[in-house]
Amino acid sequence: MPLASLTRLCEQVEPDLTIMSFPVALPEANAAELVQALADEVRPASDLAVGGNGALAMRDLFMKYDITVLENFADLDHRLDRLIRHTVARG
Repeated sequence: MPLASLTRLCEQVEPDLTIMSFPVALPEANAAELVQALADEVRPASDLAVGGNGALAMRDLFMKYDITVLENFADLDHRLDRLIRHTVARG
């Protein structure tokens, strides 16, 4: 999905969390540009979490922009469980 479309969708829907999979790492210049754009454009509308081997390889870059890196499916499950409990508590 193009970044502009993702940004519009998040602005319209206002999700509590947007999860993205990065199965492969991007070249450093492309990765820096994309991660900064995600932080600047999508993160204001939705909390972001990323996973996959590519996300793990680009961990430092995501962390620099305060984007959560999910290490594995257990981390994803834990994050979703916290989100659901928080949503239920808000009522």
